[in-house]
Amino acid sequence: MAAPFNASRGAVREAFSQLEQLGIIAVQSGGA
Repeated sequence: MAAPFNASRGAVREAFSQLEQLGIIAVQSGGA
């Protein structure tokens, strides 16, 4: 998922973390 955006895995995880905190998405642990 990160490749098309040239983003590091850490950056992607941080982005999803922000979205999760805002209640926009629900992150499932252990997912690919």
